[in-house]
Amino acid sequence: MQLLRLLLLIGLGFWAGPAGAQGRQPAAFRVIAFFTGRNDLAHIDFVREANQWFPQQAAAQGFVYDTTSNWQNMNAGFLARYQVVVFLDTRPEQPAQRVAFEQYM
Repeated sequence: MQLLRLLLLIGLGFWAGPAGAQGRQPAAFRVIAFFTGRNDLAHIDFVREANQWFPQQAAAQGFVYDTTSNWQNMNAGFLARYQVVVFLDTRPEQPAQRVAFEQYM
């Protein structure tokens, strides 16, 4: 887990560049993380840890990190606000949600 965090931090640092250090610059990019957070204890723990760690990195690196467990948000209008989509513990289940994500890509 620590290696994954380190790699993500390095990657985000290169992508965000100095924008995070300047403080008042607009966010370099926006991230939306979808999650369910049910059933599998390992996934529940991972979601909890990710939703603590990513906001810290967002503040330090100058990007926006939002989360939602509302999978109805997996639609073109909602996704258009974000440059990065993360699935923390599952994937879109409904065909319309999958199509929306495919079109987003």
